[in-house]
Amino acid sequence: MENFNRQREGTSKLTTESQRFTDSYTEYAGEFTDAPKMFHRFMSYFLISTAVRRKAYVVQGHKRIYPNLWMVLLAPSSLFHKSYALSIAEDILRAAIPDITLPNEWSHESLLEGLQEKPEGVMFYDEFASLLAHLNRDYAAPARALLTSLYSCDQVYQRTTGTTVKRNFTVQNTFINIAAASTISWLKKEAKADALEGGFLPRFIFIAETERQTPIAFQPPSDQLKRNVLVSRLASLSRMPEQAAIYSPDALEAFKTFYHEFITAAMSKNERLHPFITRLVTYLHKLAIICAIDRREYPRITLGAFTEAKLDVEYLCRRFEDVLVDELGVGLFEKMSGRVERAIMGAGPSGITRRDVLRTTKVGSDWLARIITNLIEKEQITKENGAGKTVFFKWISENENADNQHI
Repeated sequence: MENFNRQREGTSKLTTESQRFTDSYTEYAGEFTDAPKMFHRFMSYFLISTAVRRKAYVVQGHKRIYPNLWMVLLAPSSLFHKSYALSIAEDILRAAIPDITLPNEWSHESLLEGLQEKPEGVMFYDEFASLLAHLNRDYAAPARALLTSLYSCDQVYQRTTGTTVKRNFTVQNTFINIAAASTISWLKKEAKADALEGGFLPRFIFIAETERQTPIAFQPPSDQLKRNVLVSRLASLSRMPEQAAIYSPDALEAFKTFYHEFITAAMSKNERLHPFITRLVTYLHKLAIICAIDRREYPRITLGAFTEAKLDVEYLCRRFEDVLVDELGVGLFEKMSGRVERAIMGAGPSGITRRDVLRTTKVGSDWLARIITNLIEKEQITKENGAGKTVFFKWISENENADNQHI
């Protein structure tokens, strides 16, 4: 976790205008609640995202990726104060950008009607299951498909409802953010019930925490000076000019490398995880935008901003997989094999020594021997002897496999 609860250069102990918003917010919230720091970190991303809305984006082909975030804070019990973490962010947001929240309950038509008038806004749910239960009601059921479509923030969305009495709706320039909380047991139940299929849930990122911070027995009052600074800075972000993001050359090269390695590794995981994991590539762009804004570098996405976003995506991927691996029928061998595969794949063409695989994966020697034998038999890796008794493992690329088949 040390890579993600990282300290940034130039961070002082007092919230100031020169301090980054994410650090200021995490410091402020951490003074009066013992909710996990990563909850505060991602809620600060959520606030930045809501403030800039459609004013920042990455161009991909003929579409744009906007920094909207759909996220769920996950923890084992109420002792982690998930809902309280949401309420802190909601308090700052309401003060900085009044009238930004959207209703929590609606019918399909009333949601369309409301979005025609107010296409940008946020929804907060203390319990994520309540949103899903609402979407399962007859009068709101079509709204699941509606929200799924609106996630992309397309410029125009048109829909005709009704059979005998038809109504035409046109929603323009939507930007919807959703923040919710739930328990890890709920997500495991959804996994067992095959509720992870479809397009709605994979649009969410799940911030799963199982380790508590040092408990705060009696909450001190929140620091109003720090709160006011956060409110002021968030309001200022809402007034930034509209600009497209520009990846610096080194950040773009780093993204291409990450994309190839990440997607290749994702395909080796349980198939039911694929929609969530591949969606994280889109979230990498979103988080890179937010990090660039927080670093005051936007519209440039530098290598530094990209690296921060990449660390967050890797954290999300690992935590999501750790939470669900047993519920998805992935046994211990498959779990350890996945670690070994990622280590060898990530080493690139030069390969990795057996010693380094053992060190980085924490897989025992007996387990490693079985896994290596299995990977060699499947022609996914090669085993080579180096100087002395050194043994190297190298991942066989798709191109190499294709060449071998034509020999």
